[in-house]
Amino acid sequence: PKFNKKPIYNSPSNKYQEFTNAYVYSIMVKTKNGTPNRDNVCRETTKEWNKIKSKSKSEIDEIIRDYLAKPYNLYDIQTMRP
Repeated sequence: PKFNKKPIYNSPSNKYQEFTNAYVYSIMVKTKNGTPNRDNVCRETTKEWNKIKSKSKSEIDEIIRDYLAKPYNLYDIQTMRP
């Protein structure tokens, strides 16, 4: 399945919004749920952001890239097909 890489903010305008989109995307991939509970994922995202927000811009960019590059497990994808 394809997941939206901008599930919360359509046009992120700061690092927090970029991080939020990336983090929620990684949750969708991990749980295989394209429509996670918005309140829950936003709370989780805020907790994670508070852990990393004092890092350098380049470190935050790397974390965002890692979340967006979450690999799909091919076995899981194959077993989800009808």
